[in-house]
Amino acid sequence: MACCTLHASFKPFTERLGLTSKERYRPTGVIAAVVTPFREDESLDEARLVSHLEYLIQSGVHGLMVTGGSGEYVNLTPAERKRVVSVTMQTVGKRLPVTVGALCPSTREAVDLGVHAAKEGAAALLLLPPYYIKPSLSGALSHFDTVVKETGLDIIAYNNPGRTGWTVDVEQLKQIAAIPGIVGVKECDRDVASLSLKMAAVGDKIEVLSGDDDLGFATLLSGSKGAIWASPNLNPRLCLDLYDACMAQDVAKALPLHVRLVHLVSSWLIPNHPGPLKEAMAMAGRPVGCARRPLAAMSAAQRAALQEAFKTYGPVE
Repeated sequence: MACCTLHASFKPFTERLGLTSKERYRPTGVIAAVVTPFREDESLDEARLVSHLEYLIQSGVHGLMVTGGSGEYVNLTPAERKRVVSVTMQTVGKRLPVTVGALCPSTREAVDLGVHAAKEGAAALLLLPPYYIKPSLSGALSHFDTVVKETGLDIIAYNNPGRTGWTVDVEQLKQIAAIPGIVGVKECDRDVASLSLKMAAVGDKIEVLSGDDDLGFATLLSGSKGAIWASPNLNPRLCLDLYDACMAQDVAKALPLHVRLVHLVSSWLIPNHPGPLKEAMAMAGRPVGCARRPLAAMSAAQRAALQEAFKTYGPVE
């Protein structure tokens, strides 16, 4: 689909390893969108990253996603992104599937990170439609297709209109889902009716995943089988209990869990995300450092609201 080829060193993953096929990854369950820990000087804190990964694994989450929005992809250098992936895979091994966020508008950059992730043993890439440069739909489809072919990794498409200015509608998602290697879509569309239409349109081909924590209740009860959420960094048990209740279609059990989660999320999912989430984690006794500038610290009023949410809707695991 592309009008030109990438650098010759970017050979498809399957070709480099002499493989002809591989089992597709099915992204289901609660996948934690992992924060990236920093030291006080904003340098990468690898020891705390390892500790936090172990905490999430022991909590029982079903998968991990690093270098995403919550992982401050845009605040990491290309070398740091690769380092986070390497440390994560060395820590996690084969215990859980790991998805790597490649949230760049450049196909070459996405392929470069994807090739590294494939070599390290990642299960999938989370890939946005290119933003800022405003390509055509055919250009966006080429972006997905090229990254699949050049990395050999399964791809979870990412529909996040609030961040990209691009809303993937039902017809566009059908075209994305038709690309071999696309296994899911992380949906941050706030239109719940649209989510249902997308599940009906592509749910037999790919997994439609809950991408907004506060819409998880509605999305999971509408038929989604998985979620990529930031909340497990703070409340893994609450997220897992909500997921289990929704999978069992136990609305009576799920609703109060949803109410708790919504109030907690609304206290930290505010401007400067994921900085407020990191402050919430510090309040809960699991500090991971600050967010990198230009993300600013919470105001006194915001911090007080967060503490009140903890008091009313805790405990925080």
